[in-house]
Amino acid sequence: MEDTPLYNTRIIKSFAEYMSQYHPRIDMAPILNYAGITTYQLEDEGHWLTQTQVDRFYEILVKTAGDPDIARKAGQYTSFTKAAGGVSQYLLGYMTPAAVYTVLAKLYPHMSRGSTVETRKVGPNQAEVTAIQNPGVKEKPYQCENRLGTFEGIAKLFTNELARIEHTTCMHISGDRCIYNITWKTMPSFIWKRIANYSYLLCLIICLFLFFALPNSYGIIAVLSMLLVVISISLYQVHLEKDELAATFKNHGDTANSLLNEINARYNNSMLVQEISQASSNILNIGKLLKFTMETFEKRLDFDRGLIMLSNKERTRLVYRVGYGYNQDEEVLLKNTEFHLDNPKSRGPFIVSFKEQKPFLINDLKEFEKIVSERSREFAVRMGVKSFICVPIIYEGTSEGILAVDNHHSKRPLNQSDINLFLGIAPQLGISINNARSYELIREREQRFRALSENAPDIIYTLNVDGMFSYVNPAWGKILGYKKEDVIGKFFTDFIKKEDTKRFIPAFSYIRDKRQTITDLHVSILHKDGSERLFYMSGAPDTDSEGNVIGVVGIFQDVTDLKKSELELRGMNKNLRQEIEERKLAEAKRADLERQLRQAQKMEAVGTLAGGLAHDFNNLLMGIQGYTSLMLLNTNESHDHYEKLKNIEKFVVRGSDLTKQLLGFARGGKYKVKPTDMNELIKTSSQMFGRTKKEISISTMLASKIWMVEVDEGQIEQVLLNLYLNAAQAMPGGGHIYIETKNVIIDENETQYKYFKSGKYVRIIVKDTGVGIDEKIKGRIFDPFFTTKEMGRGTGLGLASAYGIIKSHNGFLNVESEVGRGSDFIIHLPASEKITKREIITTEKLLIGNETLLLVDDEEDILKISTEMLNRLGYKVISAMDGIEAVRLFTEKKDDIHLVILDMVMPGMNGSETFDLLKKIKPDLKVLLSSGYSLSEEASQILNNGHNSFIQKPFDINRVSSKIRELLD
Repeated sequence: MEDTPLYNTRIIKSFAEYMSQYHPRIDMAPILNYAGITTYQLEDEGHWLTQTQVDRFYEILVKTAGDPDIARKAGQYTSFTKAAGGVSQYLLGYMTPAAVYTVLAKLYPHMSRGSTVETRKVGPNQAEVTAIQNPGVKEKPYQCENRLGTFEGIAKLFTNELARIEHTTCMHISGDRCIYNITWKTMPSFIWKRIANYSYLLCLIICLFLFFALPNSYGIIAVLSMLLVVISISLYQVHLEKDELAATFKNHGDTANSLLNEINARYNNSMLVQEISQASSNILNIGKLLKFTMETFEKRLDFDRGLIMLSNKERTRLVYRVGYGYNQDEEVLLKNTEFHLDNPKSRGPFIVSFKEQKPFLINDLKEFEKIVSERSREFAVRMGVKSFICVPIIYEGTSEGILAVDNHHSKRPLNQSDINLFLGIAPQLGISINNARSYELIREREQRFRALSENAPDIIYTLNVDGMFSYVNPAWGKILGYKKEDVIGKFFTDFIKKEDTKRFIPAFSYIRDKRQTITDLHVSILHKDGSERLFYMSGAPDTDSEGNVIGVVGIFQDVTDLKKSELELRGMNKNLRQEIEERKLAEAKRADLERQLRQAQKMEAVGTLAGGLAHDFNNLLMGIQGYTSLMLLNTNESHDHYEKLKNIEKFVVRGSDLTKQLLGFARGGKYKVKPTDMNELIKTSSQMFGRTKKEISISTMLASKIWMVEVDEGQIEQVLLNLYLNAAQAMPGGGHIYIETKNVIIDENETQYKYFKSGKYVRIIVKDTGVGIDEKIKGRIFDPFFTTKEMGRGTGLGLASAYGIIKSHNGFLNVESEVGRGSDFIIHLPASEKITKREIITTEKLLIGNETLLLVDDEEDILKISTEMLNRLGYKVISAMDGIEAVRLFTEKKDDIHLVILDMVMPGMNGSETFDLLKKIKPDLKVLLSSGYSLSEEASQILNNGHNSFIQKPFDINRVSSKIRELLD
């Protein structure tokens, strides 16, 4: 309950007024600040404070004032403070202290929710009040003292004297409740009323006695004198009652006026909210909406001035849009003053409210001067600001602008209720502004689509769910001769041959019911003159705003002339095939060589397939890596799943290593030479091969300080894999492969290597325990297409390609073998003085941002996980599944998009073509290329142009965050 609002601010305000009256030299501002209470909260009678706040207030107040009895004294003063206000007037309305003490149980909850009060009348000027602490509340002794003082002060409102209270039981000593026995001075009118009543009886007795005891004339005079005394007493008693009644009526009137003012304010506030809500639905122009809002503020609220500022499109400035209550000079000043959002030193209240999304309420300009710059103070003085409220206009967590009001002439203090009102209005205003912007955007898109559709050379159409045309563009009439009105409302099947309906209806159902897209479906549509036109049809589901399918939308591309050309081409192809057949017959003698060539081409196809498999596998790994990265972000190292998630990442890395081997095989003769550590290459390739051949054991003896060699890692890796595979095939029952590296210097006098340049070399020996090689065929094993294996078991290209690759690296490959003793394949590669550049993997802090990115990838799952990763990094993501959609989205939002993440391998328009089109639209665009393949020649050329970088799938959230910031920063 420490942070639960329990005590009305009127209690603390009565303390403040007491201090102002009896301790005027003590500054209350630091005391309130220590307690966490603002001045505008203190002015708001609807605001409640927590136990912690009032405890801190009392703690510092006692230390500052040096008076331990200040709680009781402030309580005695409460009934006479402005803070009591309507409550005091309400109490006076009960005319007597007895009536007031009787209704305390109803009045007390308006001041405190910490205790429940019960009252009982004991006598004409006595009452018993019981205070019971509510569950969960822990009031302090000073609060009991303050309550006692308050009860004492109530009587003083009527009798001008404090009540006498016996505190017989206290919850802070030994009781479970506090009991107060209250006695107050009897009111004058009540005393005189009793005197008048008794005087009637006494007068009657005396008059009877005097009438008979005195002579007639004296008796009559005495009786009349006594009657005059009684009448005077009665009149005085009536006079007192009238005065007390008049005071009561006056207090009732003041209370009624206060309530009427409050009712009027609440009515205007409710009407303000209602009118702005209605305007949000009806006004879709931002300028008109803002103007209406200010007019409503001026009509419904009692603030002298108000304004709305919105950020510009670049979000670098706050721009004055509309206001009320300003003269011409003040409006000019507002329009010409630049409020910088891009300046980190800007500390004006408008800027801080916008950036930090927090409200401001300033009742005293001196308080304002402490927190802002000299420029802001000068602006406030020039505008004549005395007090103001500023709240941010926010939509879905993003600041759109600010709303501010101020009092230029009025002296009414601003309070928490005022700021609460604007905090309720500002979000509605943010929604309204966004709705208006969305409407403008939709209208602009509709205009662009209409212009595109009206001028498109191909037919653009929409069908409803029954297959009837709901729209066709003018191209329909130009190509097929029909007027638009002859088409709308008719079935598509009315325009095709009956035999073609069997193909169209399933295709239409496939799009509509399964929400799928079709492309390049061959259809024939009848021209108005009866002739037949051929088209490629594309179609996709047409959905409404709620995602319900309302039909089909697509394009008919006229290919009639193209088909005619195809028929002519087929005739030419027929003749060409005949010539080819004749040529094949003439080349029958080369049939064996052609079979070998086809086998080589098959191996190339295998390489291509390997590359494709690696690409697809990398995409799968991307999904695993992405979700693992996201889960790790939300998992502490101490969590049971943390180590498991890290193991998943390790398996992803192992899978990625495998795909790199496949990509190296797929690259073929495209060399990319760089300094390489052969030991590392051998470790990687042997581990990969060992996982695929469990029956083969592999051991290594690698030189500790092996020299670097300049090679294409992929090609040399292929050589090693060919040698491992050749060794495994020589050991069908299993065996052992031994790999050794060594630094050697070849002298020109060594006859064994007389054809090679002398110098430093790295020697790699791959030994096996296989069947060995016959001396007769040892000299032919490096010849192309030479193989000792049976048909279908080998191509004869493995060792030949290995020999060619080593030779192209200015090295040499030879073999030492004996039948039954295995084989040693020995590689020599020239050593290099260059140092290998190792990739340093570091654990970096995630680099976040708030820019807008366009993400392009043809894999839906990749789009989904990448979008989630980028969102976690703080970016706003626009996604596209192909190049065409990417170009369209970028054309529409090029000013909002800071970076494009572009997949290089996509069907249709590939990454390179998409990149070229995007660069034409925005030459300085920054692009992060991405692919499941390794860096291609096309990608390399793109990277050379600058403003670009490359990341290979799969990537984790750390790598992509670093790459993005490299480009954007």
